[in-house]
Amino acid sequence: MTSKEYELWAEDDDTHPIARVSVADVLVAVEGGGVHMGLVIAGPLQGDERSQKRLLTKIENYLGSLNSPEFIQEFGKPSVENSSIIVAIDTRSDDVIFALLERCKDWVAENNAKLTIEGNI
Repeated sequence: MTSKEYELWAEDDDTHPIARVSVADVLVAVEGGGVHMGLVIAGPLQGDERSQKRLLTKIENYLGSLNSPEFIQEFGKPSVENSSIIVAIDTRSDDVIFALLERCKDWVAENNAKLTIEGNI
């Protein structure tokens, strides 16, 4: 993928349910170490390629931050027991997105966090 192709789907877009892929929506420090990171999807998410890429990139960015030396110094070493990514998603989102999130759970666990999916409308 070229950098231009990346820019087309990863740039900030206030009209998309995932408006900013490079920003953590919510961050809560856990007493004793670790964090809970909230990923807020602001409306029903379609199953199109762009939306899937935005979601995966946002999760990847969260994991990169979580495991960075700076983050570990500030919040402690992350683990599945003390760190999580909580995805707040509209229950009207495409089934493709829910299936994608389910497949991401092992990937997130391999990177020291638990992935939780919380439906809302």
